Amino acid sequence: ENLSDIDTHEALRQLLRDPTIASKNWVYRQYDHTVRTGTIVKPGSDAAVFFVRYANKILAATTDCNSMYCALDPREGGKIAVAEAARNLTCSGANPLAVTDCLNFGNPYKPENFWQLREAVEGIAEACRAFGTPVTGGNVSLYNERVAAMPSSPELPQGKRDQSVASTSVVDPTPTIAMVGLIDDEKHITTQWFKDEGDVIILIGAVGAVGADRGGREAGHATEAEVNAPGYNLGGSQYLKVCYGLKIGPPPHVDLAHEIKVQNTIRDLIRRGLVKSAHDCSEGGLAVALAESCFNPEKLFGAEMELTRNDGLPAVEQTVTAGKPSFLDVCVALFNESQSRIVISVTPENLENIVSVLRERDVLFQQLGKVCGDELRIQVNNEAFAWSIADLYDDWSNSIRRLVGSDASAERIPSL
Repeated sequence: ENLSDIDTHEALRQLLRDPTIASKNWVYRQYDHTVRTGTIVKPGSDAAVFFVRYANKILAATTDCNSMYCALDPREGGKIAVAEAARNLTCSGANPLAVTDCLNFGNPYKPENFWQLREAVEGIAEACRAFGTPVTGGNVSLYNERVAAMPSSPELPQGKRDQSVASTSVVDPTPTIAMVGLIDDEKHITTQWFKDEGDVIILIGAVGAVGADRGGREAGHATEAEVNAPGYNLGGSQYLKVCYGLKIGPPPHVDLAHEIKVQNTIRDLIRRGLVKSAHDCSEGGLAVALAESCFNPEKLFGAEMELTRNDGLPAVEQTVTAGKPSFLDVCVALFNESQSRIVISVTPENLENIVSVLRERDVLFQQLGKVCGDELRIQVNNEAFAWSIADLYDDWSNSIRRLVGSDASAERIPSL
């Protein structure tokens, strides 16, 4: 509530330039990711997909971890790492199979570090049991901290001013999850990018989402549990970190039963041939997920959508002055990182069938808008924002290359 207003238009560009969110193409293009010519979906989508010739199987693989969530709440962060890895595989058309992990923590002999390790492992275990994904192996990297000497304070007694003070810098707890999944049929392979103009954009699994259809429950009224869900705030978000330098608040909560229901429904829709693209909402929230969905490497797409809030949010969350939404209301709609959300695109002809399945499964959803034009246009109540897709793509695609001062030429911008 005490955030100072910043340029929301520039905030999205800042997020897309941040190394956590920006394209990692500068890294993965330095090694052969098409070895043995089995790669079907290259790095850049939610998961890489490859064909295992000797087994005649199609596998998808992904890695995930949000170390900021783990620093703020290691148990919840561990659960989310597993849930998001599974969500990435689901968006690619795969059924999650198994997990390996890489646990990166500080000195475990320090009680606070051991507590983080224990809590994160408990969270991972809980999520893996829920998804039925055994941990087949992994590795542990401890003592990830650095002791640095800092100048002593001038307030120390005269004889001790020449002594330095030791300061320990510890990495955020980072239990990285690598997960593999199986795709039953090649025609079920799905990527995160929009495919055609005119396709309808839908947000799936949106607990407490603005204007969400609640599958037979009265639309326009959020339940008390939904209103109080951490996803309504910006705790642990990249938005707070990148735009304000803040690493605060409870991270979003993941309801594993709800997460599994959403993922099962998405995989079913994909297998029915009703989904053209699917992309999970994670770091940066809905606005970043929508922008990334526009970045088809073959052809950039624009999109326009409306996020009109009519779901009975309490006054503190929905402050409208003279028909204009509050600054906080806009930020939450665009950048909150509530879990279990997936953006899909579908043909208008398949929309009715998809809505029928979602209501039958009691999965929350919201029809956002459509794929069109060469800009990303988002309206939150009466406030409208527009970004050039070419500019957003340049920010996202070339940020790391520019940060490292690479002499390599900038990433080609696909045609519009």
